Amino acid sequence: MGCSSSAASSSPGANITKPKGDLVLGYWNGRGMFYGNVTRFLIAYSGTPCKIIEFVMGEDEWTNKKASNFMPFPNLPYITQGPFQLSETLAICQYICQKRKPELLGKTP
Repeated sequence: MGCSSSAASSSPGANITKPKGDLVLGYWNGRGMFYGNVTRFLIAYSGTPCKIIEFVMGEDEWTNKKASNFMPFPNLPYITQGPFQLSETLAICQYICQKRKPELLGKTP
């Protein structure tokens, strides 16, 4: 029924190196933006140094940034850290956990 393995497994973050540079998170600034809050809470909980860029809905700032091709698949939320770029909420949360709090990912694959 459950997942079992006879082989010893290492911790999820054992072979992951610490990223270089501060994390930059881009998201909307509106209240109740659930997915952005999950990411913000995880960043705070993990103690990750982060700069947050908030885009105002209805203004052209995000449209202009998106049109500048600053990343291959621009979407909100996004993070950048040095040359590394990532978008999509769940991928961002998993990345933060892998880099800062691997114990949050659990012990089984």
